[in-house]
Amino acid sequence: APDGQTLQLLKGGTFTMGSQTFDPCGRSSTQGIECTPLVQSEIVPHEVAVEPFCLDRHEVTVEQYRHCVARDECSKPLITNTGRVQSPSYIRRYYNEPDTYGDHPVVGVTHAQAQAFCESKGGRLPSEAEWEFAATSRGERNASVWPASDTQANQVLVELACTNNRGDLALGECSTTVRPVGASAKDITAQGVMDMAGNVSEWVSDGYALYPSTTLTNPPGSDDPAAARVHKGGSFATA
Repeated sequence: APDGQTLQLLKGGTFTMGSQTFDPCGRSSTQGIECTPLVQSEIVPHEVAVEPFCLDRHEVTVEQYRHCVARDECSKPLITNTGRVQSPSYIRRYYNEPDTYGDHPVVGVTHAQAQAFCESKGGRLPSEAEWEFAATSRGERNASVWPASDTQANQVLVELACTNNRGDLALGECSTTVRPVGASAKDITAQGVMDMAGNVSEWVSDGYALYPSTTLTNPPGSDDPAAARVHKGGSFATA
């Protein structure tokens, strides 16, 4: 069996989800996402209380996931390559070359497969609130890793960020391909959780739901089985 994950205890607390400092519809329209009430609810700041929980310190690796498959507790990823075909990010035999990519994050798993892996380890997927609480260092770091919504300004800021951080962030144009877990020196929270801004995005337990305007404790998101599942975090360039 591969080495197990190191768990990081995050003490509970209260932080703000949602923000009025950006235009989610302006941001999403550049990505071809329809501006729905669900998207618009992102500009509704609301206080969320989170109870203490533990989180793996880095993304699940190919080697760890393959071992779960070998034990018949997980199924093979839906997609076994990574990146976009005919781009620098494309790796055709990503999952099938564990000697090369075993320490890289597994990709191409469905929400159900991610849940199954967590359950095989006696755990669960974090909620969206827990993920954001961890990603913002228990709510202490509220500045966005990704630049503002304006497309032109984005490009300038991304180029500047990558000039200063190339090799230290697996995010957007800073990295043309996925990186080993924990290899991005500047992608780490104050509590030591890694790769929450970039590398690959992570599934959370929630179904997509409106942000409320009231204070909530451990909000679970939508329990509608038909609701779209939520994933968080940025990723390496795929263009």
